Amino acid sequence: MGRILIVTPAEIGSRKGNRITALRWARLLKQLGHHVQVTRQYRQQRCDLMLALHARRNAAAVGQFAVTCPKTPLVVALTGTDVYHDIHQSASARRSLRLATRLVVLQSAAVAELPKVKASIQRVIDLDETVSNGNAHLYMAVMESLLPPSLGGKPD
Repeated sequence: MGRILIVTPAEIGSRKGNRITALRWARLLKQLGHHVQVTRQYRQQRCDLMLALHARRNAAAVGQFAVTCPKTPLVVALTGTDVYHDIHQSASARRSLRLATRLVVLQSAAVAELPKVKASIQRVIDLDETVSNGNAHLYMAVMESLLPPSLGGKPD
């Protein structure tokens, strides 16, 4: 199976959410047969996939990995701080979103907060609005209704 590198900003021994999540995911991935390493920094460790917990606080690791391993999957898991604050305020957090090959969100309202998701849905509509019976329009409408007006939503 694959070698997975999980990068978390949380200190070793920390009881904070990012460290707990990293260890939980490492355990689950190991049970599936993967070799998993949890670390605080990317030091050009060899891996088949990097999973970064926290877009802003791991922005340097995400950027370095994207440059040194451009063909290797890069997954960024957005934390609550990322979703509800950092992607709106931090250019480095938004850069992590752009560099990621996949995003993971665990908060129920997170999808509506992600500009990349909205842009992707709009791209589907622009290319072929009839794909999947036009469901892209439905998804866009749901997203628009979830976002507050201050973030560009149209809840009415």
